[in-house]
Amino acid sequence: MLIKKLNGRWGIGLNREENESKRSGSKKRLLLFWFGRSLSLLLVYVVISFASGLFAEFLLFTLFEQVNISNIAVCLVLVIYLFLMLSLFISFGSFVARDSGWPAARLTLAVIPLVIISLYLWGLGMYWYEGDAIEPLGNSWFLYTVFHFWSYPLLKALSIYEILSEVVMLLIAVLPSTAIAIGIVMQGRGKKQYTKAQLWRRWGAIPVVMILGILLTVVIPDRALYSSSDYPRVDGATAAIPFAKKLNSEMTGANRIKVTKDTRFSTTHYAYKGLIEGKTDLIFVAGPSDEELTLSKKRGVELEFYPIGRDGFVFLVNEKNPINELTTEQIQDIYGGFATNWAEVGGDDQPIVALQREMNSGSQTYMEKGVMVDAVLTVPSKDHKIGVMGGLIDRINDYRNEESSIGYSFYYYASEMHKRENIKFLMIDGITPSKDTIRSGLYPYTTDLYAVIRSDLSEDHSAREIIDWLDTEPGKRLVEESGFIAVEE
Repeated sequence: MLIKKLNGRWGIGLNREENESKRSGSKKRLLLFWFGRSLSLLLVYVVISFASGLFAEFLLFTLFEQVNISNIAVCLVLVIYLFLMLSLFISFGSFVARDSGWPAARLTLAVIPLVIISLYLWGLGMYWYEGDAIEPLGNSWFLYTVFHFWSYPLLKALSIYEILSEVVMLLIAVLPSTAIAIGIVMQGRGKKQYTKAQLWRRWGAIPVVMILGILLTVVIPDRALYSSSDYPRVDGATAAIPFAKKLNSEMTGANRIKVTKDTRFSTTHYAYKGLIEGKTDLIFVAGPSDEELTLSKKRGVELEFYPIGRDGFVFLVNEKNPINELTTEQIQDIYGGFATNWAEVGGDDQPIVALQREMNSGSQTYMEKGVMVDAVLTVPSKDHKIGVMGGLIDRINDYRNEESSIGYSFYYYASEMHKRENIKFLMIDGITPSKDTIRSGLYPYTTDLYAVIRSDLSEDHSAREIIDWLDTEPGKRLVEESGFIAVEE
Protein backbone atom coordinates (compact mmCIF):
# COMPACT_ATOMS: atom_id res chain seq x y z
CA MET A 1 0.00 0.00 0.00
CA LEU A 2 2.81 2.35 0.94
CA ILE A 3 4.65 1.62 -2.30
CA LYS A 4 1.52 2.31 -4.32
CA LYS A 5 1.07 5.59 -2.54
CA LEU A 6 4.70 6.55 -3.22
CA ASN A 7 4.39 5.48 -6.83
CA GLY A 8 1.19 7.46 -7.10
CA ARG A 9 2.88 10.51 -5.65
CA TRP A 10 5.92 10.14 -7.90
CA GLY A 11 3.59 9.61 -10.82
CA ILE A 12 1.74 12.78 -10.01
CA GLY A 13 5.08 14.55 -9.68
CA LEU A 14 6.16 13.35 -13.07
CA ASN A 15 2.90 14.46 -14.59
CA ARG A 16 3.33 17.91 -13.07
CA GLU A 17 6.85 18.17 -14.44
CA GLU A 18 5.62 17.14 -17.85
CA ASN A 19 2.78 19.68 -17.68
CA GLU A 20 5.14 22.43 -16.55
CA SER A 21 7.54 21.48 -19.32
CA LYS A 22 4.74 21.65 -21.86
CA ARG A 23 3.56 24.98 -20.50
CA SER A 24 7.14 26.30 -20.59
CA GLY A 25 7.53 25.13 -24.18
CA SER A 26 4.19 26.66 -25.05
CA LYS A 27 5.24 30.00 -23.52
CA LYS A 28 8.49 29.92 -25.49
CA ARG A 29 6.59 29.20 -28.69
CA LEU A 30 4.15 32.01 -27.91
CA LEU A 31 7.03 34.36 -27.17
CA LEU A 32 8.82 33.39 -30.39
CA PHE A 33 5.59 33.76 -32.34
CA TRP A 34 4.95 37.19 -30.78
CA PHE A 35 8.53 38.27 -31.47
CA GLY A 36 8.31 37.10 -35.08
CA ARG A 37 4.96 38.83 -35.62
CA SER A 38 6.23 42.05 -34.00
CA LEU A 39 9.41 42.08 -36.06
CA SER A 40 7.63 41.38 -39.34
CA LEU A 41 5.01 44.01 -38.51
CA LEU A 42 7.75 46.58 -37.84
CA LEU A 43 9.62 45.78 -41.05
CA VAL A 44 6.50 45.90 -43.21
CA TYR A 45 5.43 49.14 -41.53
CA VAL A 46 8.78 50.78 -42.32
CA VAL A 47 8.57 49.67 -45.96
CA ILE A 48 4.97 50.89 -46.34
CA SER A 49 5.80 54.13 -44.54
CA PHE A 50 8.87 54.97 -46.59
CA ALA A 51 7.33 54.05 -49.95
CA SER A 52 4.15 56.01 -49.22
CA GLY A 53 6.07 59.06 -48.02
CA LEU A 54 8.33 59.22 -51.08
CA PHE A 55 5.47 58.84 -53.53
CA ALA A 56 3.09 61.21 -51.73
CA GLU A 57 5.70 63.93 -51.14
CA PHE A 58 6.52 64.08 -54.84
CA LEU A 59 2.90 63.86 -55.99
CA LEU A 60 1.31 66.20 -53.45
CA PHE A 61 3.91 68.94 -53.51
CA THR A 62 3.95 68.94 -57.30
CA LEU A 63 0.21 69.56 -57.04
CA PHE A 64 0.49 72.17 -54.27
CA GLU A 65 3.01 74.24 -56.17
CA GLN A 66 0.49 74.96 -58.93
CA VAL A 67 -0.99 78.47 -58.96
CA ASN A 68 -4.64 77.39 -58.98
CA ILE A 69 -4.44 75.25 -55.83
CA SER A 70 -5.87 77.25 -52.93
CA ASN A 71 -5.16 76.87 -49.22
CA ILE A 72 -8.55 75.19 -48.75
CA ALA A 73 -7.72 72.69 -51.50
CA VAL A 74 -4.38 71.94 -49.82
CA CYS A 75 -6.22 71.21 -46.58
CA LEU A 76 -8.67 68.85 -48.31
CA VAL A 77 -5.87 67.00 -50.13
CA LEU A 78 -4.00 66.47 -46.85
CA VAL A 79 -7.15 65.16 -45.16
CA ILE A 80 -7.70 62.72 -48.04
CA TYR A 81 -4.09 61.56 -47.78
CA LEU A 82 -4.41 61.03 -44.02
CA PHE A 83 -7.67 59.12 -44.55
CA LEU A 84 -6.09 56.86 -47.17
CA MET A 85 -3.03 56.15 -45.01
CA LEU A 86 -5.15 55.26 -41.99
CA SER A 87 -7.29 53.02 -44.20
CA LEU A 88 -4.10 51.35 -45.44
CA PHE A 89 -2.88 50.71 -41.88
CA ILE A 90 -6.29 49.35 -40.84
CA SER A 91 -6.22 47.03 -43.86
CA PHE A 92 -2.69 45.95 -42.94
CA GLY A 93 -3.85 45.09 -39.42
CA SER A 94 -6.76 43.13 -40.83
CA PHE A 95 -4.42 41.22 -43.14
CA VAL A 96 -2.07 40.36 -40.25
CA ALA A 97 -4.99 38.96 -38.23
CA ARG A 98 -6.68 37.06 -41.06
CA ASP A 99 -4.63 33.85 -41.07
CA SER A 100 -2.81 34.04 -37.75
CA GLY A 101 -5.16 31.82 -35.78
CA TRP A 102 -4.57 34.00 -32.70
CA PRO A 103 -7.34 35.77 -30.77
CA ALA A 104 -7.47 39.46 -31.71
CA ALA A 105 -6.74 40.61 -28.14
CA ARG A 106 -3.53 38.58 -28.07
CA LEU A 107 -2.43 39.55 -31.57
CA THR A 108 -2.72 43.26 -30.80
CA LEU A 109 0.24 42.77 -28.43
CA ALA A 110 2.43 42.54 -31.55
CA VAL A 111 1.80 46.28 -32.02
CA ILE A 112 3.49 47.12 -28.69
CA PRO A 113 7.06 47.45 -30.12
CA LEU A 114 5.77 49.88 -32.77
CA VAL A 115 4.14 51.96 -30.04
CA ILE A 116 7.29 51.92 -27.88
CA ILE A 117 9.62 52.92 -30.72
CA SER A 118 7.23 55.67 -31.86
CA LEU A 119 6.93 57.17 -28.37
CA TYR A 120 10.69 56.84 -27.78
CA LEU A 121 11.51 58.75 -30.98
CA TRP A 122 8.92 61.38 -30.08
CA GLY A 123 10.49 61.79 -26.65
CA LEU A 124 13.93 61.98 -28.24
CA GLY A 125 12.74 64.77 -30.53
CA MET A 126 11.24 66.61 -27.55
CA TYR A 127 14.52 66.29 -25.66
CA TRP A 128 16.67 67.57 -28.52
CA TYR A 129 14.67 70.41 -29.98
CA GLU A 130 14.65 72.60 -26.82
CA GLY A 131 11.85 74.96 -27.85
CA ASP A 132 13.17 75.50 -31.36
CA ALA A 133 10.80 75.53 -34.32
CA ILE A 134 9.83 71.96 -35.21
CA GLU A 135 11.34 70.97 -38.55
CA PRO A 136 10.41 67.51 -39.87
CA LEU A 137 13.87 66.80 -41.29
CA GLY A 138 15.78 68.98 -38.83
CA ASN A 139 18.39 67.53 -36.49
CA SER A 140 15.96 67.18 -33.59
CA TRP A 141 13.19 65.27 -35.38
CA PHE A 142 15.16 63.53 -38.15
CA LEU A 143 14.94 59.99 -36.73
CA TYR A 144 11.26 60.45 -35.89
CA THR A 145 10.45 61.61 -39.43
CA VAL A 146 12.42 58.83 -41.11
CA PHE A 147 10.64 56.17 -39.03
CA HIS A 148 7.24 57.75 -39.76
CA PHE A 149 8.13 58.81 -43.29
CA TRP A 150 4.57 58.28 -44.49
CA SER A 151 3.71 61.43 -42.51
CA TYR A 152 6.44 63.61 -44.07
CA PRO A 153 4.08 65.31 -46.58
CA LEU A 154 1.74 66.17 -43.69
CA LEU A 155 4.53 67.39 -41.41
CA LYS A 156 6.15 69.43 -44.17
CA ALA A 157 2.86 71.14 -45.03
CA LEU A 158 1.93 71.77 -41.39
CA SER A 159 5.34 73.30 -40.70
CA ILE A 160 4.90 75.68 -43.64
CA TYR A 161 1.49 76.69 -42.28
CA GLU A 162 3.09 77.17 -38.84
CA ILE A 163 0.68 74.79 -37.08
CA LEU A 164 3.09 71.97 -36.32
CA SER A 165 3.43 71.28 -32.59
CA GLU A 166 4.58 68.66 -30.12
CA VAL A 167 0.97 67.47 -29.75
CA VAL A 168 0.63 66.98 -33.53
CA MET A 169 3.89 65.01 -33.56
CA LEU A 170 2.58 62.82 -30.71
CA LEU A 171 -0.72 62.15 -32.50
CA ILE A 172 1.07 61.16 -35.71
CA ALA A 173 3.36 58.87 -33.69
CA VAL A 174 0.46 56.83 -32.28
CA LEU A 175 -1.89 56.88 -35.30
CA PRO A 176 -0.29 53.98 -37.25
CA SER A 177 -0.22 51.55 -34.31
CA THR A 178 -3.77 52.55 -33.35
CA ALA A 179 -5.01 51.99 -36.91
CA ILE A 180 -3.25 48.60 -37.17
CA ALA A 181 -4.76 47.52 -33.83
CA ILE A 182 -8.21 48.59 -35.04
CA GLY A 183 -7.73 46.48 -38.17
CA ILE A 184 -6.75 43.45 -36.08
CA VAL A 185 -9.77 43.82 -33.79
CA MET A 186 -12.14 44.41 -36.72
CA GLN A 187 -10.92 41.23 -38.42
CA GLY A 188 -11.17 39.22 -35.21
CA ARG A 189 -14.70 40.34 -34.46
CA GLY A 190 -16.00 40.70 -37.99
CA LYS A 191 -18.70 38.18 -38.72
CA LYS A 192 -20.57 39.98 -41.45
CA GLN A 193 -18.95 39.84 -44.88
CA TYR A 194 -19.37 43.00 -46.92
CA THR A 195 -19.53 43.05 -50.70
CA LYS A 196 -17.19 45.30 -52.69
CA ALA A 197 -20.09 47.60 -53.48
CA GLN A 198 -20.92 47.97 -49.79
CA LEU A 199 -17.31 48.64 -48.89
CA TRP A 200 -17.09 51.26 -51.66
CA ARG A 201 -20.18 53.04 -50.39
CA ARG A 202 -18.87 52.99 -46.84
CA TRP A 203 -15.24 54.00 -47.44
CA GLY A 204 -14.98 55.33 -50.97
CA ALA A 205 -17.60 58.04 -50.61
CA ILE A 206 -15.45 60.07 -48.20
CA PRO A 207 -12.48 60.80 -50.52
CA VAL A 208 -14.87 61.27 -53.48
CA VAL A 209 -16.70 64.06 -51.63
CA MET A 210 -13.37 65.68 -50.69
CA ILE A 211 -12.10 65.51 -54.27
CA LEU A 212 -15.29 67.24 -55.42
CA GLY A 213 -14.58 69.93 -52.85
CA ILE A 214 -11.08 70.40 -54.26
CA LEU A 215 -12.47 70.74 -57.77
CA LEU A 216 -14.92 73.39 -56.56
CA THR A 217 -12.10 75.43 -55.02
CA VAL A 218 -10.30 75.31 -58.38
CA VAL A 219 -13.34 76.15 -60.52
CA ILE A 220 -14.76 78.94 -58.34
CA PRO A 221 -12.75 82.13 -58.98
CA ASP A 222 -10.89 83.51 -55.97
CA ARG A 223 -10.57 87.12 -54.83
CA ALA A 224 -6.88 87.45 -55.65
CA LEU A 225 -5.75 90.95 -56.61
CA TYR A 226 -2.79 89.81 -58.70
CA SER A 227 -1.71 86.78 -60.62
CA SER A 228 1.74 85.39 -59.89
CA SER A 229 3.04 86.92 -63.12
CA ASP A 230 1.76 90.40 -62.15
CA TYR A 231 3.10 90.27 -58.61
CA PRO A 232 6.21 92.43 -58.10
CA ARG A 233 9.68 90.98 -57.61
CA VAL A 234 10.17 91.03 -53.84
CA ASP A 235 13.23 90.63 -51.61
CA GLY A 236 14.15 91.58 -48.08
CA ALA A 237 15.52 90.80 -44.63
CA THR A 238 15.42 87.37 -43.04
CA ALA A 239 13.05 88.56 -40.30
CA ALA A 240 10.54 89.74 -42.92
CA ILE A 241 10.15 86.34 -44.63
CA PRO A 242 6.97 85.22 -42.75
CA PHE A 243 5.35 88.59 -43.46
CA ALA A 244 6.29 88.43 -47.15
CA LYS A 245 4.82 84.91 -47.46
CA LYS A 246 1.48 85.94 -45.96
CA LEU A 247 1.37 89.06 -48.11
CA ASN A 248 2.06 87.08 -51.29
CA SER A 249 -0.63 84.54 -50.41
CA GLU A 250 -3.12 87.31 -49.65
CA MET A 251 -2.41 89.23 -52.84
CA THR A 252 -2.20 86.32 -55.31
CA GLY A 253 -4.45 83.71 -53.70
CA ALA A 254 -1.63 81.17 -53.98
CA ASN A 255 -1.34 78.58 -51.24
CA ARG A 256 1.36 78.96 -48.60
CA ILE A 257 3.37 76.01 -49.92
CA LYS A 258 3.82 77.59 -53.35
CA VAL A 259 4.50 80.98 -51.77
CA THR A 260 7.20 79.44 -49.55
CA LYS A 261 8.88 77.93 -52.61
CA ASP A 262 8.77 81.28 -54.42
CA THR A 263 9.97 83.43 -51.48
CA ARG A 264 13.77 83.50 -51.43
CA PHE A 265 15.10 86.52 -49.53
CA SER A 266 18.77 87.40 -49.85
CA THR A 267 19.16 89.36 -46.53
CA THR A 268 19.10 93.13 -46.03
CA HIS A 269 22.29 94.22 -47.78
CA TYR A 270 21.78 92.15 -50.92
CA ALA A 271 18.14 93.17 -51.05
CA TYR A 272 19.20 96.83 -51.16
CA LYS A 273 21.78 96.04 -53.83
CA GLY A 274 19.22 94.16 -55.91
CA LEU A 275 16.74 97.04 -55.69
CA ILE A 276 19.35 99.65 -56.61
CA GLU A 277 20.50 97.54 -59.56
CA GLY A 278 16.92 97.08 -60.75
CA LYS A 279 16.75 93.33 -60.10
CA THR A 280 13.79 93.66 -57.72
CA ASP A 281 10.79 96.01 -57.43
CA LEU A 282 10.03 95.99 -53.70
CA ILE A 283 12.01 95.09 -50.59
CA PHE A 284 11.07 94.74 -46.91
CA VAL A 285 14.04 95.73 -44.77
CA ALA A 286 15.37 97.80 -41.88
CA GLY A 287 16.89 101.20 -42.56
CA PRO A 288 19.89 101.44 -44.94
CA SER A 289 23.53 101.56 -44.00
CA ASP A 290 25.84 104.37 -45.13
CA GLU A 291 27.36 102.05 -47.72
CA GLU A 292 23.93 101.29 -49.20
CA LEU A 293 23.03 104.99 -49.33
CA THR A 294 26.35 105.71 -51.01
CA LEU A 295 25.73 102.97 -53.56
CA SER A 296 22.28 104.34 -54.45
CA LYS A 297 23.69 107.85 -54.82
CA LYS A 298 26.54 106.56 -56.98
CA ARG A 299 24.07 104.77 -59.26
CA GLY A 300 21.80 107.81 -59.39
CA VAL A 301 18.93 105.89 -57.81
CA GLU A 302 16.55 107.59 -55.41
CA LEU A 303 14.83 105.29 -52.91
CA GLU A 304 11.44 105.77 -51.29
CA PHE A 305 10.91 104.46 -47.75
CA TYR A 306 7.50 103.55 -46.32
CA PRO A 307 7.40 102.36 -42.68
CA ILE A 308 4.87 99.51 -42.41
CA GLY A 309 5.80 97.77 -39.17
CA ARG A 310 7.74 98.25 -35.98
CA ASP A 311 10.06 95.88 -34.14
CA GLY A 312 12.36 95.98 -31.15
CA PHE A 313 16.12 95.62 -31.10
CA VAL A 314 17.06 93.31 -28.23
CA PHE A 315 20.19 92.18 -26.44
CA LEU A 316 20.60 88.50 -25.60
CA VAL A 317 22.55 86.46 -23.06
CA ASN A 318 22.38 82.86 -21.95
CA GLU A 319 19.73 82.22 -19.30
CA LYS A 320 22.43 81.06 -16.85
CA ASN A 321 24.09 84.47 -16.97
CA PRO A 322 23.04 86.28 -13.73
CA ILE A 323 22.79 89.61 -15.56
CA ASN A 324 19.15 90.58 -16.24
CA GLU A 325 19.50 94.25 -17.05
CA LEU A 326 21.91 96.71 -18.64
CA THR A 327 21.78 100.43 -19.25
CA THR A 328 22.40 102.12 -22.58
CA GLU A 329 25.72 103.41 -21.24
CA GLN A 330 26.79 99.90 -20.19
CA ILE A 331 25.89 98.53 -23.64
CA GLN A 332 27.99 101.25 -25.25
CA ASP A 333 30.87 100.50 -22.87
CA ILE A 334 30.75 96.78 -23.66
CA TYR A 335 30.66 97.24 -27.42
CA GLY A 336 33.06 100.17 -27.27
CA GLY A 337 35.69 98.01 -25.55
CA PHE A 338 35.66 99.86 -22.22
CA ALA A 339 33.89 97.13 -20.21
CA THR A 340 35.53 93.76 -20.83
CA ASN A 341 34.49 91.80 -17.73
CA TRP A 342 30.95 91.04 -16.49
CA ALA A 343 32.00 92.10 -12.98
CA GLU A 344 32.27 95.70 -14.28
CA VAL A 345 28.52 95.74 -15.03
CA GLY A 346 27.29 93.79 -11.99
CA GLY A 347 27.90 90.22 -13.11
CA ASP A 348 30.34 87.40 -12.41
CA ASP A 349 34.09 87.71 -12.80
CA GLN A 350 34.21 86.47 -16.39
CA PRO A 351 35.43 88.07 -19.62
CA ILE A 352 32.66 89.45 -21.85
CA VAL A 353 32.40 87.90 -25.31
CA ALA A 354 30.64 90.61 -27.34
CA LEU A 355 29.34 89.03 -30.54
CA GLN A 356 28.53 91.14 -33.62
CA ARG A 357 26.98 90.69 -37.04
CA GLU A 358 28.65 91.37 -40.38
CA MET A 359 28.69 94.88 -41.87
CA ASN A 360 25.56 96.11 -43.68
CA SER A 361 23.27 93.52 -42.12
CA GLY A 362 20.08 95.07 -40.76
CA SER A 363 20.94 94.35 -37.14
CA GLN A 364 24.52 95.63 -37.49
CA THR A 365 23.32 98.85 -39.11
CA TYR A 366 20.89 99.48 -36.25
CA MET A 367 23.61 98.65 -33.73
CA GLU A 368 25.85 101.30 -35.26
CA LYS A 369 23.22 103.99 -35.78
CA GLY A 370 20.57 103.29 -33.16
CA VAL A 371 22.55 102.04 -30.17
CA MET A 372 26.14 103.26 -30.39
CA VAL A 373 25.08 106.58 -32.00
CA ASP A 374 28.24 108.70 -31.63
CA ALA A 375 30.18 106.04 -29.70
CA VAL A 376 32.79 103.99 -31.55
CA LEU A 377 31.96 100.32 -32.13
CA THR A 378 35.00 98.08 -31.71
CA VAL A 379 36.05 95.86 -34.59
CA PRO A 380 35.34 92.27 -33.54
CA SER A 381 37.70 89.37 -34.05
CA LYS A 382 36.86 86.96 -36.85
CA ASP A 383 35.57 84.43 -34.33
CA HIS A 384 33.21 86.99 -32.76
CA LYS A 385 31.65 88.18 -36.04
CA ILE A 386 28.65 86.02 -36.99
CA GLY A 387 27.51 85.79 -40.59
CA VAL A 388 23.85 84.93 -40.09
CA MET A 389 21.35 86.17 -37.55
CA GLY A 390 20.36 82.69 -36.40
CA GLY A 391 24.00 81.73 -35.92
CA LEU A 392 24.50 84.47 -33.34
CA ILE A 393 21.52 83.25 -31.31
CA ASP A 394 22.70 79.65 -31.54
CA ARG A 395 26.12 80.66 -30.27
CA ILE A 396 24.66 82.28 -27.15
CA ASN A 397 22.22 79.40 -26.67
CA ASP A 398 25.09 76.91 -26.37
CA TYR A 399 26.10 77.74 -22.80
CA ARG A 400 28.91 75.17 -22.79
CA ASN A 401 30.90 77.11 -25.38
CA GLU A 402 29.82 80.73 -24.83
CA GLU A 403 28.90 81.04 -21.17
CA SER A 404 29.77 84.74 -21.07
CA SER A 405 28.66 85.96 -24.49
CA ILE A 406 26.24 88.75 -25.41
CA GLY A 407 24.65 89.49 -28.75
CA TYR A 408 21.72 91.23 -30.39
CA SER A 409 18.85 90.61 -32.75
CA PHE A 410 15.36 91.81 -33.58
CA TYR A 411 12.61 90.98 -31.12
CA TYR A 412 10.28 89.13 -33.51
CA TYR A 413 13.06 87.04 -35.02
CA ALA A 414 14.52 86.02 -31.65
CA SER A 415 11.18 85.42 -29.90
CA GLU A 416 9.31 83.64 -32.72
CA MET A 417 11.32 82.75 -35.83
CA HIS A 418 14.50 81.49 -34.14
CA LYS A 419 13.37 80.90 -30.57
CA ARG A 420 15.78 79.15 -28.20
CA GLU A 421 14.97 78.05 -24.66
CA ASN A 422 18.38 78.96 -23.22
CA ILE A 423 18.22 82.57 -24.39
CA LYS A 424 17.32 85.50 -22.13
CA PHE A 425 16.30 89.00 -23.28
CA LEU A 426 17.91 91.75 -21.23
CA MET A 427 15.99 94.69 -19.81
CA ILE A 428 17.42 97.96 -21.11
CA ASP A 429 17.24 101.00 -18.83
CA GLY A 430 14.73 99.10 -16.68
CA ILE A 431 12.35 98.29 -19.56
CA THR A 432 11.61 94.69 -20.63
CA PRO A 433 11.30 94.22 -24.40
CA SER A 434 7.77 93.11 -25.30
CA LYS A 435 5.12 93.90 -27.87
CA ASP A 436 3.44 96.28 -25.45
CA THR A 437 6.59 98.24 -24.54
CA ILE A 438 7.66 98.37 -28.20
CA ARG A 439 4.21 99.54 -29.29
CA SER A 440 4.03 102.21 -26.61
CA GLY A 441 7.58 103.43 -27.24
CA LEU A 442 8.72 102.74 -23.65
CA TYR A 443 11.38 100.31 -24.83
CA PRO A 444 14.38 102.45 -25.89
CA TYR A 445 15.42 100.49 -29.00
CA THR A 446 12.71 100.29 -31.64
CA THR A 447 13.17 100.06 -35.38
CA ASP A 448 10.89 100.25 -38.39
CA LEU A 449 10.36 97.64 -41.07
CA TYR A 450 10.30 99.56 -44.35
CA ALA A 451 8.78 98.81 -47.70
CA VAL A 452 11.35 100.32 -50.10
CA ILE A 453 10.98 101.01 -53.82
CA ARG A 454 12.81 103.03 -56.44
CA SER A 455 11.36 106.48 -57.04
CA ASP A 456 11.33 105.88 -60.82
CA LEU A 457 8.74 103.13 -60.43
CA SER A 458 5.56 103.94 -62.37
CA GLU A 459 2.55 105.19 -60.42
CA ASP A 460 0.42 102.23 -61.43
CA HIS A 461 3.03 99.61 -60.60
CA SER A 462 1.80 96.74 -58.43
CA ALA A 463 4.53 97.45 -55.84
CA ARG A 464 3.04 100.89 -55.15
CA GLU A 465 -0.47 99.45 -54.99
CA ILE A 466 0.66 96.86 -52.43
CA ILE A 467 2.26 99.58 -50.28
CA ASP A 468 -1.04 101.51 -50.38
CA TRP A 469 -2.93 98.34 -49.39
CA LEU A 470 -0.63 97.83 -46.41
CA ASP A 471 -1.82 101.18 -45.09
CA THR A 472 -5.42 99.92 -44.92
CA GLU A 473 -6.99 98.09 -41.98
CA PRO A 474 -6.63 94.63 -43.63
CA GLY A 475 -3.02 95.45 -44.44
CA LYS A 476 -2.23 96.52 -40.88
CA ARG A 477 -3.94 93.42 -39.58
CA LEU A 478 -1.69 91.26 -41.79
CA VAL A 479 1.38 93.09 -40.43
CA GLU A 480 0.25 92.31 -36.87
CA GLU A 481 -0.47 88.67 -37.73
CA SER A 482 3.06 88.40 -39.10
CA GLY A 483 4.57 89.32 -35.74
CA PHE A 484 5.34 93.01 -36.27
CA ILE A 485 3.57 96.02 -34.80
CA ALA A 486 1.59 97.96 -37.37
CA VAL A 487 2.59 101.61 -37.82
CA GLU A 488 -0.23 103.97 -36.90
CA GLU A 489 -0.74 107.39 -38.39
